[in-house]
Amino acid sequence: MNKQLVSLISITFSIVLAIGAWLYFTKIDDKRINPILALPDNMALAIETDNSHQRLKQLSNPEFMDRLFMNETLRLNYQNLLYIDSLLQENAEISNWFNNGKAVYSIHAFENGSSGILLSIQTLEDIDPDLLQEFFQKHFPARFKMSKRKFVNEELYDFTDFKSDYSFTIGFRNKLMFFSPNGNLVESAIVKIGQLNTSQLTEDKLSFVRKNGNGILFHLNYKNLGKLIKSQTQDQLALPFDIIGNFAERAAYEVEIEDEEIMLKGAAITHETNFQFLDLLNAQAPIKNTLTEHLPSGLNYAMILGFNGYRNWHKNVQEYLMSKGLYQNYKNYADSIEKNFQIKFVEKFPAYFNKHVALLSANEPGLWKDSCYVIAVEINESEKALALLKQMEEAWKLKNNSDTIKVNNDSIYLASQCHLGDILKYYFTDLFEGFSADYYIYHLGYIYFANNPKILQRFQEKWNLKRLLMEEPNYKAFENKLVSASNLELSIYNDHAPKYALNFVTENWINLINRNMGTFKRAQYTSIQFAGSNDKVFATQCYIRFNTNKPEKNEQVWEIQIDTGLAIAPFVVQHHGLLAPVVLIQDLKNQLYMIDREGKQLWKITLDGPILSDIKELDIFKNGRKYYAFNTSKQIFLIDENGKNLAGWPAWIPTGTKYPVAIIDPNHDKNYQFIATGQYYKVSAFSAQGRLLPGWNPKEVFPNLVQTLTYLTYNGQGLLTALNEQGYFSCFTLQAKSFNVIPKDSMVIFRQASLAQKDTGTIEILAQDSLQTYQIEISSTKPIKQSIYPIKPIKTEEKVYPIPVFGPVLKGNIFNEADEWMIFADETNKLKLYHLR
Repeated sequence: MNKQLVSLISITFSIVLAIGAWLYFTKIDDKRINPILALPDNMALAIETDNSHQRLKQLSNPEFMDRLFMNETLRLNYQNLLYIDSLLQENAEISNWFNNGKAVYSIHAFENGSSGILLSIQTLEDIDPDLLQEFFQKHFPARFKMSKRKFVNEELYDFTDFKSDYSFTIGFRNKLMFFSPNGNLVESAIVKIGQLNTSQLTEDKLSFVRKNGNGILFHLNYKNLGKLIKSQTQDQLALPFDIIGNFAERAAYEVEIEDEEIMLKGAAITHETNFQFLDLLNAQAPIKNTLTEHLPSGLNYAMILGFNGYRNWHKNVQEYLMSKGLYQNYKNYADSIEKNFQIKFVEKFPAYFNKHVALLSANEPGLWKDSCYVIAVEINESEKALALLKQMEEAWKLKNNSDTIKVNNDSIYLASQCHLGDILKYYFTDLFEGFSADYYIYHLGYIYFANNPKILQRFQEKWNLKRLLMEEPNYKAFENKLVSASNLELSIYNDHAPKYALNFVTENWINLINRNMGTFKRAQYTSIQFAGSNDKVFATQCYIRFNTNKPEKNEQVWEIQIDTGLAIAPFVVQHHGLLAPVVLIQDLKNQLYMIDREGKQLWKITLDGPILSDIKELDIFKNGRKYYAFNTSKQIFLIDENGKNLAGWPAWIPTGTKYPVAIIDPNHDKNYQFIATGQYYKVSAFSAQGRLLPGWNPKEVFPNLVQTLTYLTYNGQGLLTALNEQGYFSCFTLQAKSFNVIPKDSMVIFRQASLAQKDTGTIEILAQDSLQTYQIEISSTKPIKQSIYPIKPIKTEEKVYPIPVFGPVLKGNIFNEADEWMIFADETNKLKLYHLR
């Protein structure tokens, strides 16, 4: 197990957290045969619930989503979930499937690196499959194509969605319904349940978790979990994740939910004959953790092993290394160190090991991640242990005919040199392979080893300033819920761990983590603890504490000096290279700045005038990479993340404009068009390459248009429509031909108007003349519908901000997190980011 594997352990728990929302609203109390028994053998993760419909009904209160996520994407998925459930309830018989039967949601890993999901539902009685077809025909007429096929004497039903090409398969057997977008999973489940002899089922070693549980069950298969994580990480990290399957066999957890926490209590089991990593804890009584109280703040994670005396525990280490074919290689490496230094060291050093060893990863800006690993070894007889290390250093000087070079002479904190390489793997297994012990310091009963003296220097500075993990907000409340004694404890500190994980995952996961960084950070602390065992069943507890608190006061995060005040309100966009949100601002000198989340100015360019439009992110090249589009009065810009113009841009607007340019994607294929409402009776349109489109070079119009053109569809045809200076609407096809859909009423002269697509066949207009408000619906299949209302006086209320501001302001959930932020520039031209309480 090498350092990449250890680095990515936190991703496992990120996956658990992503599923964690379900754990808020599910319980289990059924003792009948469970659909968990029918899951295909490639299951990696599974959530077992009862009564899915009743759990969904509890979602009608969005408090959890509001407090924890405040994420628009998640909110939409949540609403879709409720909608699907409401449809199911319209059919009385189908609704019975969900009222009392269990449901299992599982994720599966395939040998080819792909993954799939399966929904298994326990029904009260065998279901007539004709109901399935009736259901889809009723709620989705002419949308789904259904076909039947035989598989091991069972009928499977394959559905294809004409609208989205989405397909899925449904199968039934033994009062179980299986649903998956991957038909192979349904087939595998049918085969698996056919192999079960329900009259002779024997309970497995984890059955007591189910019997004792009063919440849902969470299941884990370590063998397949490694495959699943490997499919979501960079290719060069594939090998390390083959090892995770050797951690244990399976685990099951009963789940308890509170307002600010999730507690999983259960057990993990190891193989009956194979020696797996958890077997290191065999015959080990749980002991109190003495390290956490000394840990400095700012860690990504900490993995702590506890044992009852090293000499006794080393027998397990030897058996583990032998079972993996590593023992002789490690022994040869240790012997080579002794031979090199000509002193007996390998057998002497463990005599001073006490009861704990830990692997730590620190978040230290300015230090490369590979320089931020620290191994902490608890020792007794510290003077003798340190003297042995000193003896090795003297042997190294003698062998190399050199004085030891003094390190860190620019600091009051010094780290001593040692020359152990990664010999710690011989003492503490391959979990510590690849971590070189080149420097060390001693602090309160522990020797801390690292390959870079600077990280040890940072530890010393934090200890001196009492910047400890125990002093972090909410940590004591978290630690109070942990088991006081265990043999293996892994803690993830999500203030930093999600960003750390970005070094290892695939680009899809990078984007997902970045866009939901606030969600992950809300699950502030996570810890999983294992206790020793004599029967290959290891008691386990996993605890996640959410930080749902707002700041106690409005806090300034950073400020930077800019040249002048802001010309427009700031914009927050995603940066493809940083894979993080960044801020775009324009000052009164028409300079456009990009500033990262930490307040660092990345670049500054000068434009020809103030920006008139929003700054939009466009996937011009259809590869997922976004570029930024906006316009001034004279030009349309399309720039990359470095502030550079794309080829063909900026596009010059021949007549200039006073309005934001319309950016449309008429065919939904990302072949964008840019339509500029020009002055002097002109309209210009440009392709995604910045070239004038045929017919719009520029097109003469009469009268002048007085707003941005809106893209609408009418009777299947795309149209561009805007109010003109004579008070009625001008309409054009995409080929620049006039097309008058909206009738002109000579008695009504509109002064302002907005147009919108109500549905695929209806255009909705809200407009005002000097006296009245008009709501008009124009349909290609129905008569025009018009309602008239008196104009309501517009109340102009001055916006009140929690902090005195000067000029344009951006305020709200701007980073897509469960917090409010505010960006503005003060009267001294300092741009400020505030975190609002």
